[in-house]
Amino acid sequence: MGGLRERGFVRYDAEQLGIVPAGSAAKDLAVIREVFEALPPDPYAPGTNRFRRYSHAVYLPWKDELSWIPGTPDPVHGTVTDFSQGEDDPDHPRTRRVLPDIPEALRGNALLLRLLRWDIEQVLSLRNLGRRPLWAGVHLIRLGVDGPGQEAVSSPNCLHQDGGS
Repeated sequence: MGGLRERGFVRYDAEQLGIVPAGSAAKDLAVIREVFEALPPDPYAPGTNRFRRYSHAVYLPWKDELSWIPGTPDPVHGTVTDFSQGEDDPDHPRTRRVLPDIPEALRGNALLLRLLRWDIEQVLSLRNLGRRPLWAGVHLIRLGVDGPGQEAVSSPNCLHQDGGS
């Protein structure tokens, strides 16, 4: 992961992630794309052309078990999950928000689960993490506009890296 520290990102291909791009992975990707197209507007940033959903999962390494944490019932979105970015967002420091959950139908998507498990595998080698539950936040974010002159705004609205450097 050397490139991550130097550049702030690393690009992996499907093979490195243990994903076979044909067959069921292509179908799973199509489902993920459908969910992204239908993401609801960010309830905390109306008019910014930012759309999102967020859910928590927990991984128990000693059982190799990954489970989604149920959301809280919500009259508008069905269920929502608490989201706090701590100090990492200067626009909303220490602000507790609730965001619409990732749809139940997507939580069983084999491609999404493979990506999540791959991320978990990367941190399991860190000291003592193989003996503790691992908490994972899964955040779906889409920025998009319908025509010229419109702007899609992230938060903070500048090039940034969530979680610090």
